[in-house]
Amino acid sequence: MTLRRRLFVAVAALGVAVVGVSSASGAGAAGATSVSGSLGATGAGWKVMLVSPRGKATVALADASGSFTIPSSRTTGKRSTLHLVEPNGQYFGPVVLAKEKVGSKWCAKTQLSGVNTNIGAVSVDAAGGFAAPAKWTTVKKTQFMRNGVLADAKGRPLGAGRAGIGKMSATQKKACVATKVGAKSVDAFDGEPSAAEQPGADLDADGLVNALDADDDGDTTIDAVDQTTTASAAMNPWVQVRTRNNAFNAAVTPTLSQADINSVLGTLNGSQSNFTIVFFVENPLLVGSYEREAVKNSVAWAYVDCGALVYCGGSTPTAYADRANNPTQLAANWNTYSGGLIVERGSTTDASITATGVNPDGTKGNGLTANIRNNNPQMGTNVFWVAQMFPNQGANTLANVKPGDVYTLRYGLTGGGESSVTMMLNPYALTVPSIKSINGAPYVAGTPVKAADGKLTIEFYRPQRLAVDGEDGSFRDIAGLQYGLIVSQQNANDAGCGGAAYSDATGFNVTTSNDQGAMLSPIRDKATTDEAPGTSTLKFTVDLTKCAQANWSSLPATFSVSLLGAGETLTGGYNRATLEGITISK
Repeated sequence: MTLRRRLFVAVAALGVAVVGVSSASGAGAAGATSVSGSLGATGAGWKVMLVSPRGKATVALADASGSFTIPSSRTTGKRSTLHLVEPNGQYFGPVVLAKEKVGSKWCAKTQLSGVNTNIGAVSVDAAGGFAAPAKWTTVKKTQFMRNGVLADAKGRPLGAGRAGIGKMSATQKKACVATKVGAKSVDAFDGEPSAAEQPGADLDADGLVNALDADDDGDTTIDAVDQTTTASAAMNPWVQVRTRNNAFNAAVTPTLSQADINSVLGTLNGSQSNFTIVFFVENPLLVGSYEREAVKNSVAWAYVDCGALVYCGGSTPTAYADRANNPTQLAANWNTYSGGLIVERGSTTDASITATGVNPDGTKGNGLTANIRNNNPQMGTNVFWVAQMFPNQGANTLANVKPGDVYTLRYGLTGGGESSVTMMLNPYALTVPSIKSINGAPYVAGTPVKAADGKLTIEFYRPQRLAVDGEDGSFRDIAGLQYGLIVSQQNANDAGCGGAAYSDATGFNVTTSNDQGAMLSPIRDKATTDEAPGTSTLKFTVDLTKCAQANWSSLPATFSVSLLGAGETLTGGYNRATLEGITISK
């Protein structure tokens, strides 16, 4: 069975539902409108999703004849886009409303103007990964916005059918801003500095909105490791993969199979998981204000709505999750947890916090735990909502837990009402870094490595992700990760060495920042292109005595280190792949 697959989105809302906004922002607000059309009888059971610029999504189920109607409003509908979802929950692609030729280029119009719109019969292009009106003249120029995105002659946006991963030059991004057909107006959203980074906006103008795009800015670097998309991808969940198996890497094991991957990612080691999806959001992002003290009581509870995703939604979810961030309780069923409140390590109780973190509707489950953080007096008190989830899919892990899965994080406001935000699981590392040699000698897992002078020179292979359409092979090395050794000692916290401990790191950019993340993984891979597994290796030298000076008085005779590969910092953490259990002796 091939591991290469098309990236898709499993939508976390079924039937007609509103996600991503307060219930007060429904179709009745600011003038009710609707969007309708027909996919034909073969489209029965498909879903049509309307996504607003700020990420509100309304999903309608096509009936037996393929007809659909999506309720909206003038405010919500303006600049919204349409997307198709197959009956099995896989994201198909965007709906193009019209096309316009500008010189020798074609521009696809994907944004609605906010008025009542009947698209009529919709033609689905299975090969192109997009849909459009069967007759291009059906949608009137008053019903779509003037701005477009670059497309081919058929009207297919450049990001369609490839998960949005691909180079979009500055010229391509601007190619369709000067079109002449369609509605044109200026509203408050247009003037926001961060408008292009909102979940329902399209930062790279490739036809896929940021929430459904694995490469928001069109630089071919997936968002999980991209320094330039931390704002547009800020609230996406991140993934932790770990193992002691040095052969869990496609460069070392070219025959790495789906069963091999499932055997590592699909099972628990006691109460510990090798594969965890982490949800981590903060009140300022949820309510749109960075006055932390002012909004610390704005959110009362939060949970993740997984819709039909078999591991955390549906009728028989399997996911385990921590409770109150306690890793020893990972084997608790997530669907029975309604939330809680804890004080983060290093912080103190804040008597002014009114939230308990517990959802009063105990039937919802999938709760997040409120974390109080106030260890920096200058920053005031901040409240984070966290859950670490193990899908627990065993032999079906790779088949059912897919990059592109969409979750709806719903949260209650202390002032009344409910709001929510839509999130997507980005492509992530399925394997871990694999060591080729230490101090010039081939590395044999399980055999202690001598470091008589306290220095180690490590050559290793990058971890991999699954290849997507348009890429060769089953896997691609992940370029641009940040690396570092994590040193473990008995009765002491794990710690990083910091940039000053590294040398001979010619393939890296080194940072000497004292930031916690930079201390753990201070050297960044200079490569920017995800290549075939094992095309090249990376190499650095680390002085472990400097690790000891930075963290302890001295290193013991024998100790353990881990090789960490980390993505770009998102809210609260980052995607990470870790090879554990490397034993070092003096």
